[in-house]
Amino acid sequence: MSKRRFFATSLLSMILIMCLGTVVLVSCGSAFLENENFVRSTKDVNVESFIAVAPEDDSEEVLQAEDVIEKAEESIDSFNEFSCTFTKEENIKGKVRGPLKAEVVCRQRPFAVAMDWEPGNEVIRSTYREGDDNMKVKLSGLAGVLGVVEIAPDDERVLEKHLRPITEFGFEGVVEQAAEAVKDGDEAVVSQNDEGETLLTITTGGEKVSFVFDEDFTPSYAEKILDGEVIFIYQWDNVSKDIEISDDDFGF
Repeated sequence: MSKRRFFATSLLSMILIMCLGTVVLVSCGSAFLENENFVRSTKDVNVESFIAVAPEDDSEEVLQAEDVIEKAEESIDSFNEFSCTFTKEENIKGKVRGPLKAEVVCRQRPFAVAMDWEPGNEVIRSTYREGDDNMKVKLSGLAGVLGVVEIAPDDERVLEKHLRPITEFGFEGVVEQAAEAVKDGDEAVVSQNDEGETLLTITTGGEKVSFVFDEDFTPSYAEKILDGEVIFIYQWDNVSKDIEISDDDFGF
């Protein structure tokens, strides 16, 4: 190998390694807690508008956390494809990163997702389809000369910067997480507001996890606070259900 070819190959490898370290994956909202470390996102949730759910009379049962989970499971089973504006903030090594925003098209079964990230992000577009070993990423800036990059969703270089791989995007994972939190939590509180939204808050020791569901019980917001610090915030806005999509929507 010539020195010129060796240098070019080495430079390309260095750029690829550096870029993969900044790949933005997925895995959103105003805080439910007053916390100076909390970085506010785009959703302005008025906590005071949520009040504890109570029966109108003695014969009516109070909405329980398990009821919310059941309704949410029925909701996400009622459609398979959707689009939304997804926003996330995540605590990476003690620092909240975000908000990062993307326009998303997702198919729940078989799973596929395409995310077009807003300008200024390290990634222009990221996609994944169930059955593939790798996700595909188009990087921005100088790194864009590499074209479409393939990398395993759970590559350690990615998970050093992001809490969840792209394979965990979607409503099914959110509802599963909520169900697990209710099962393992010390206390679960359900409250609602006049807009028909339902807030489910689960507390375990110093950990508080909150989920907001819209009037159809589709997740619209989630956050986790641990010992007074935000761990993650995820938000799903402008959700359109049962849209017409094809495999081409998950390509480049």
